[in-house]
Formats: sequence, C-alpha cells, structure tokens
Amino acid sequence: MNLEEIIEKIRTRLDELDILREKVLKLSRETVRLCGESIRAVHTRNYEKASIKKDLAMEKLEDLKILAENAPNFLSSYLTIAFQEYVEANILLNLIEKDTFLSPEELQVPYVPYLLGLGDAIGELRRFALDALRFSKIDEMQRMLSLMEKIYSELLLFDYPKAIVPGLRRKVDIGRSLVEKTRGDVATAVQQEKLLAELLKLNNKSK
Repeated sequence: MNLEEIIEKIRTRLDELDILREKVLKLSRETVRLCGESIRAVHTRNYEKASIKKDLAMEKLEDLKILAENAPNFLSSYLTIAFQEYVEANILLNLIEKDTFLSPEELQVPYVPYLLGLGDAIGELRRFALDALRFSKIDEMQRMLSLMEKIYSELLLFDYPKAIVPGLRRKVDIGRSLVEKTRGDVATAVQQEKLLAELLKLNNKSK
C-alpha cells in the first residue's frame, strides 16, 4: 500500500469520527437543555412540564446511547455530561414530588454520572430551601436540609481516585459548603421564629 492510500484510509476514518462527534455533541447539548428546562419547571412547581421535559431528554439520551456504542473514549465527556444532567433532573423531581431516590438501574445510567448528578442535586435542593425561607416555611427548609445532608453523607463514602470517579471529590467539597450554609440558614430561621413567638406572647400578655 502506498502512502497516498494509507493517508486516504486514515482521513476517511477521521471524517467518520468527526461526523460522529458532531452527532454526539448535538444530542448531548439537547439532552442538557431539556434537563435544565425540567429543573426550572420543578422550581416553579410545574411538575407536569418538568416530567414532559425529562421524558424528552430520555428520548435524546436513548439516541445518544446508541451512538455511544461506536464512540471512542475521547467522546466520553459529552456522554457523561448528558447522563449527569439527566440524573440531576430526575432525582430532583422525584425528591420534591415523592421524597424518594431513584437508582442508576431505574434511570438506566452508568454509576459515575449517577454519582455526579446526585452531587449536583444538592445545589438545587438548597435553592428550594432558600425559597422556603422567603416564605418562612421552616419545616420545608428542614426537609430540604435533611435531603442535602443525606446525599452529602453518602457521597463521602466514595473516597476513590480521580481516575475512577472524575469530578466527584470537587462536587463533594461544594456539597459540604452548601450543606453548612443551609444549616446556618435553618438555625437562623428557627431562632427568628422562636423570637417572634416570644414577642407575640409578650405582646398578648401586655394587652
């Protein structure tokens, strides 16, 4: 085989990989977008819309899985991001609606993206806790904090090298910070509620 034939063969394969990369990237972006829309819908309490968006994301993810069968390792980051966002959207909706966790098997996703998506859910739960704070819903704040603490404490168990669970340690560190901030917010809210109750009690006695 002469050099021209060798180069042409390599070029053909690289063209195929480039086309595959574009398809994977497009589907990954669409999946992430739909998951983001689902999460935003959960925050506005539009659970029906959230469910529709996550189902559409699942369809994109199924197409992505098919492409992934022939995808080389350098495309794995696109796949991980899509799986991760899908996990986050599903877990958040299920926790808010049913107060239960979904497993990787139920979501049909690999373990590592599942853990990463689980870690991201801590931040979304904090947003719910802050929303509850605005309306003085202390019980709801405490429920969100309890879920955040549960996720954080379980993720702490995965003390593996970055090569095995890339990005998880950073998410755990962020999760710890968010949990600590939310604990402080809850403690302050509880104290304020007690103070208000005492003031009302004194006010009633003075009448």
